[in-house]
Amino acid sequence: GDYDPAGAWIAFDGDTAVAYADAFIDKTRREFGKNDGFVMLDVVHSSRGRGIEREMLEMVFAYMKGRGVDTAQGWAEAKDDWKVGALLAAGFAEGRRFYLMKRVGGGRGEVPKYPQDIDLQSVMVNRDSEDAITMIVNARNETFADHFNFSPATVERWKAEGLPEPAANA
Repeated sequence: GDYDPAGAWIAFDGDTAVAYADAFIDKTRREFGKNDGFVMLDVVHSSRGRGIEREMLEMVFAYMKGRGVDTAQGWAEAKDDWKVGALLAAGFAEGRRFYLMKRVGGGRGEVPKYPQDIDLQSVMVNRDSEDAITMIVNARNETFADHFNFSPATVERWKAEGLPEPAANA
């Protein structure tokens, strides 16, 4: 992946870790022309509101700027007033709202009816599955091209990040 531990910080109060921040700069997004990075920030409850949030964000911004990144994105759940406030105070503006939904129990749900010319197949994919990976990546890119914040996936990245090695006896 593109994670660089040089872009991550932990704040301590004595021997106790009280905050964490990092900057994630995605190489694929940069190659696609998006000059942005992602900010993560967490501060333990008892240490919030003492300026740690701002200090941590300033380190993240300096790291990003040093790598030529001029736009930062940060996530905050609506319930995390402290984080929303810290990001707003640091110059962020709301860019998107979304719902995280879950379904508990209840079986399979309604089985969809597909047109006759649609054939669903289950295919085992590993790093040697070049044709299958290419089809998946192309379908993902076409499906998400108009979505907020899109940058295309690549076959190389899919192969490098998490696909299993081919079976020894395959």
